[in-house]
Amino acid sequence: MRSEMQLIRAADSVVLPLFSSPVSGTELLTILRELISSTWGIDNGTSDIYAVEAVLAIEAKMHLSPVTDRGRGQGGLGICRMRKVAKFVDANLHNRISVLDLACLVKLSSSQFQRAFKQSFGEATHMYIIKQRVVRAKAMLTTSDISAAQIALACGFSDQSHMTRLFTRLVGESPCSWRRNRL
Repeated sequence: MRSEMQLIRAADSVVLPLFSSPVSGTELLTILRELISSTWGIDNGTSDIYAVEAVLAIEAKMHLSPVTDRGRGQGGLGICRMRKVAKFVDANLHNRISVLDLACLVKLSSSQFQRAFKQSFGEATHMYIIKQRVVRAKAMLTTSDISAAQIALACGFSDQSHMTRLFTRLVGESPCSWRRNRL
């Protein structure tokens, strides 16, 4: 009984709990079109649109569609908001970045933003910013001759020892030895 209730997809056929045998996508569309037309009493052209929308909704809900709405519906930030936050962080790494600044940017409260950020980016806001600062420091260490202290300040660390501590924790070696091994 349980196996009949499970969804099975093979090529273009689907077994739904309502049907005892596989139903192709076009058959499902025809059934939905007729059901919508007879139930709501609307013409076939309009029922076609509703039927297509219903099939897409069913596929999305049952995870049959390869296209999913990532970051939405599960409490995360939408793609536009994720891009906006990432762009802001990248442009302001040299400054102090607060959660409140980021939350205001996407028009959420601080607590809503922190939950949504972690859902979307997979890590806390603070850790994301630290990692982005380390990435920027790595780029500057390999492409410029300026001192580690200047790089630390340019990347938003409070001082060289702050950068060294976090860099070593994330990369596994100090910035100076990392730079030496890359030159």
